[in-house]
Amino acid sequence: MGARLQDRDGKFVHEFQLTFNSAFWELYLNASFAALGFARDYRHASPDFACAKGDGAFVAEAVVASHADACAAEWEQRIDDEITVERLQAMLEYRSARLANAIDTKLKKYRSSYARLPHVAGKPYVICVAPFDQPQSYAIGDRPLRRLLCAYDMPIYIDNEEECTRTILGETVTERVWKASGADVPFGLFTDDRAREVSAVIYSAVATFGKVQVLAVPSPDRETWVSAVRYNDEGLHPHLIGARRQGYDETVLDGLHVFLNPHADHPLDPRLFLGREVAVHFGFGLSMRSMRSNVPNGFLFSRRTMTLVARDDAERRPGMDQTAPRGKMPEVTPWPDGQLRPVGGRTGTFTDNHLAHYKGFTIVVARDIVDNDWGAHAAEGIFRDLGSWFDAQREDAVPRVPHAGFFPSRDEAIAAMKAQIDVLPPARAHGGEKRANGPTSQLIASWLTSREQSSSARRRGW
Repeated sequence: MGARLQDRDGKFVHEFQLTFNSAFWELYLNASFAALGFARDYRHASPDFACAKGDGAFVAEAVVASHADACAAEWEQRIDDEITVERLQAMLEYRSARLANAIDTKLKKYRSSYARLPHVAGKPYVICVAPFDQPQSYAIGDRPLRRLLCAYDMPIYIDNEEECTRTILGETVTERVWKASGADVPFGLFTDDRAREVSAVIYSAVATFGKVQVLAVPSPDRETWVSAVRYNDEGLHPHLIGARRQGYDETVLDGLHVFLNPHADHPLDPRLFLGREVAVHFGFGLSMRSMRSNVPNGFLFSRRTMTLVARDDAERRPGMDQTAPRGKMPEVTPWPDGQLRPVGGRTGTFTDNHLAHYKGFTIVVARDIVDNDWGAHAAEGIFRDLGSWFDAQREDAVPRVPHAGFFPSRDEAIAAMKAQIDVLPPARAHGGEKRANGPTSQLIASWLTSREQSSSARRRGW
């Protein structure tokens, strides 16, 4: 992985032993650029890479998103860590904020220093970022970066398993994340010219030591098991792989993302990456209301390795104690009770989505563009974005409050929903009673049914 990589500032060996992740990420990028056929010019101390292939040339700077002070480090993972819907939401928010900090640092470095270097001027500038910010950092793929760069989260859809079809009903977007202090981190860096100096962001959540384990020649004194999730271009569900290392194949480039900035001063040529095991993202398409991406069939979304080694108890390595204290894990905290915040997104004819937290429930308030009136739904749990709210509906049966009808204003809609929550039995109002509900398709159907019953415009044939 380090072939032809030159230690130009004399710090690499020290950093590789001291912090590891940042140096490892540079090793991985060096190997990836070689696999893509780029010539690397190491005559200049910075940025980290100067690459060229045919008529295409660019400079690239490497950075990792690390954990914040007092927070759990990436290597403090425990065997019993479970990714619930709530945990996933906290991971997404925290990752997005850490990535924003890392990218902002390298954008400022370009503006203050790199832009004036002769070998940089006029060339695309690429920031290469890897997430080493929390335990199980490999598990959530590119979704946090998609939110940060494109303000796009996920599609809302209904699947027909029998016909193997998927109907897209809308999308969730994430325009910002709110910190515990109340301050917000705005998203959508690539939706306008805020970061026009950055031509693209290269990213991988699977460029971890697991990458080394699956590329290395299997060792006879250890057994490595691999579980992976890969894109399935011919079905509704991804390929789920569980195999011994000897029966599993992966390349250096598997799992690599390239996010292009459509507002860049110096655009990066996507042809440098197309046709390989790389996902190339072109941005959010307003006309189709979706991400425009080229994702090859079999693309690696996530991968986990587990290696079993026979050891004597006396040989137990330090840092393996699963009961040792660790830093704080990301958490989801509720907003002030009843406060409405805009979250964007669209589902069918419903837009202008807002969320509020109230007595342990999350209320969604949205405007119907047909009649220009407002409706509300509520589900148990604290959700801070529409995607996580729908995730909970899709994955599990969670208690919901019946739809409260439609009203001329959002304030009237949320007031009606609060009134319904206020009269719930105490056990229901505080999450003590579970009531079975259907998946997302039934939830959306309830919106449409209530709309059908109350809207003359809908009865006229919408």
